[in-house]
Amino acid sequence: MQGKLSIERMCQLACVSRAGFYRSLQEREPVEEDMEVRPMIRTIVTEHKRRYGYRRISAELRRRGMPVNHKRVARLMREAGSPPGAAGGTAEIVRGHHGFGS
Repeated sequence: MQGKLSIERMCQLACVSRAGFYRSLQEREPVEEDMEVRPMIRTIVTEHKRRYGYRRISAELRRRGMPVNHKRVARLMREAGSPPGAAGGTAEIVRGHHGFGS
């Protein structure tokens, strides 16, 4: 109960279903979790001079005790403007666009 009103009663007064209320709580949790993960990603990227992509950063986060899905790391890096793949630009070398001879 919140104060003297139950959640059920508060939902009735606000014309919101209880399911909708709990769904809105669940939607906020990932945003709060992202706020904890973002600074850690920035720290790791800085420590490794932008050489780590999302896979290595995900592994490093797990080593530091923060289990985070690699897809979330890739999304957060993409939103921050970092290419989530090969942060050091090695993808172009692998594809043959390295600029060495022809």
